[in-house]
Amino acid sequence: MEENDVLLISDETGFEINDKTTRHYYYRGITPKAVKSGRRGRANYIGAINYRTGQLHVKQIGRLNASVFITFLEHLLDFYGPNQHIYLIVDNAPGHTAKMVSTFVSSYSHRLTLFFLPKYSPDLNPIELLWRCTKQDLIYPQSFDRVSDLTRVVDNYFDSFTVPNPVLQSLCHGFY
Repeated sequence: MEENDVLLISDETGFEINDKTTRHYYYRGITPKAVKSGRRGRANYIGAINYRTGQLHVKQIGRLNASVFITFLEHLLDFYGPNQHIYLIVDNAPGHTAKMVSTFVSSYSHRLTLFFLPKYSPDLNPIELLWRCTKQDLIYPQSFDRVSDLTRVVDNYFDSFTVPNPVLQSLCHGFY
């Protein structure tokens, strides 16, 4: 990698509005009652962390497929400009391995290279920790009536990571 090159680590996740029952403490001998609303809804996101700076690139998506992934790749290519080569680490999701994606990547081979993690290895992807912490610390303690309420909270949270961030940077450096 050259000095001007960019290493990004990418993944997708989904956040649900339905109530999550987590572990709680309660008085001995009394069984707590969990009241659930029965609401359903989901917001999916794709993201990438810049290994050097900790900057987060995140977009809300429908379902991941090849065209959605290519749109995200175009965003990354536009953001980093023509003088920076992007090395992107991804998992083996079908949206990443589709023929349409490999055709797109080969047309930008001078600016974009994909590296695939081994199958079934989320423990090798540091952005998985960001998704897990977001769910545990931000989503699970709250109740949402609509998906729009959920996305507003998640978008505001992720906005704090769009500038270079030492927390996400240290998260990446702890992995590789």
